Amino acid sequence: MPQPFRYHRRGRLTGSGLTREGFRNIYFLLNTYYNLISFLFVDVISGRVQIKEEDTPGRPPIPGNIQIILDPADPVKGTVVEVLGKASESSIRLDGTNHDIRLYDAISHDASVVRIDTDTMEGARLRLGGGSGVGKKSGFLSLLNKEGNRSVILDGSTGKMVTQYSPGKESIIVDATGSISIHNLIGQRTVYLAGNAFPGLVLGSDKDGFAGFIQIMSTQADKQAIWMDGIGGSISLYDGDANEVLRLDPAAAADDGKTSALFLGAATTPGKLVMRDRAGKDSIIMDGAQGDIFLNNADCAEDFDVSEPGEMKPGTVMVIEEEGKLHQSMEAYDKKVAGVISGAGDCKPGIVLDKKHSQVNRKAVALMGKVYCKVDAQSSSIEVGDLLTTSSTPGHAMKAADPLKSFGAVIGKALRPLKTGKGLIPILVALQ
Repeated sequence: MPQPFRYHRRGRLTGSGLTREGFRNIYFLLNTYYNLISFLFVDVISGRVQIKEEDTPGRPPIPGNIQIILDPADPVKGTVVEVLGKASESSIRLDGTNHDIRLYDAISHDASVVRIDTDTMEGARLRLGGGSGVGKKSGFLSLLNKEGNRSVILDGSTGKMVTQYSPGKESIIVDATGSISIHNLIGQRTVYLAGNAFPGLVLGSDKDGFAGFIQIMSTQADKQAIWMDGIGGSISLYDGDANEVLRLDPAAAADDGKTSALFLGAATTPGKLVMRDRAGKDSIIMDGAQGDIFLNNADCAEDFDVSEPGEMKPGTVMVIEEEGKLHQSMEAYDKKVAGVISGAGDCKPGIVLDKKHSQVNRKAVALMGKVYCKVDAQSSSIEVGDLLTTSSTPGHAMKAADPLKSFGAVIGKALRPLKTGKGLIPILVALQ
């Protein structure tokens, strides 16, 4: 039987409890306060230690509010401390075996609703929510500011993270789809980043009646580099001196505000538009400083319908037929001559007019500029500067030796000689 105890005033313990050999349990009286008596209960066989308060003096102690459980295989590592609830079920558990802390729901005690793990693959982890049956709950975490109001909320039931300016006024919302909403001080949504099936970024709000903008600053203090304006839909780029050097404005080029325009350059920085080909070489340059347009290619051509079947090769001399279509030349000094099919040699068309899709065969015919042309020098050799006209050889030009017949039938001037035979030489197209 336990030995009697002796106490100081106010019920503090001055003795120790003992038991006879063979007794399973050991009881220690810890403290008395008013009508409450605290007992320390030790189960010798299982190693379980419990602390219990009883309100009836002399009543045998029973398993209490706090218990310490030792793992017989490893009493140090396996220590478990439990705080029990009203039904002697665990409400708080500190588990030395699993390196975790668990808090249980008051209704269902078979699963924890708060758990702190340290021995996991991911490292330390805090889990809120869980349980099972009627005690199953979603996790919820709120951080309070110094006034005691919620400033950050993590809601496991909705998958949302919310920050608040003040109670009921949300500033940032991150929902379960990954979408982010940012609100101003009066609750209007100013930024929306969609993370669902149709991702996108929205600045401003048509619902609340204000437009958004994007401003990107340069490395120089207080100088913007890019400005995107949601009011007019314009985009502006600035140089290092904060001069607007490019502006795409959908409503600035006409009084009615319905025509868009692209502006390049400023007073200190002239604009230049450069277009490159597949090889990376400049093919078209529009120079605002000089007021010039530079075309890397040679002639000015226009698309025409071609009546003849089959592929007409570049360099072929073409004439006009009755219906306005073209076919290759067939006779000498033909006044119906229209030009030369563009694209032969290294002279490609710089400008092609009337370019459109058609069911019939269409070809770009050089009307002016440099172009390679098929010529026939069998009747007369061709020198640089000679006027050229149609010949009896299909699709070929020849030297215009007869001035009278040549009037109205001249194609242009030879830029290279051809002494004899047939060949392909560059010419300067100049119909006359």
